[in-house]
Amino acid sequence: MRLLTIALTGALAMTALQAASAQTRVQPQQTTPPGLTLQKKAPKPDFVIEHASAIGGKDNQFMVKVKNASSANAPSALLQSNNMAKGNSGAATTPMPPIKAGQFVWVKVELNKPARPGDRILLFADHNNAVAEIKEKNNKYGFNW
Repeated sequence: MRLLTIALTGALAMTALQAASAQTRVQPQQTTPPGLTLQKKAPKPDFVIEHASAIGGKDNQFMVKVKNASSANAPSALLQSNNMAKGNSGAATTPMPPIKAGQFVWVKVELNKPARPGDRILLFADHNNAVAEIKEKNNKYGFNW
């Protein structure tokens, strides 16, 4: 009888041990919430007017060199040109083609009124801010006719 009691106690102890082990395995592990991750912003283009000058023999046409000084391609945009001379306020809005990252294009502009020598011409790339850029304040350029 004593032997039977010891065997029964041993069997109960083994069953309890197995049940405790099973409970430990079945319980879900506590997860740690993920930390904050920084979202990378998509690169933006950046229009910069590098040069502008009159076309020889023309009094209302000139060429403008516009660069995309960014690592992102730029879509097409508008180039606004204004003659700031009093009494001779010629203007033009000219489409610029898309510009690949780091590249430039030449844009031919034709004012609606002839310019005179010494007139101040102001240019604004993406004048209506249709394209989100890295820098919006570097889109202006001026030159004297």
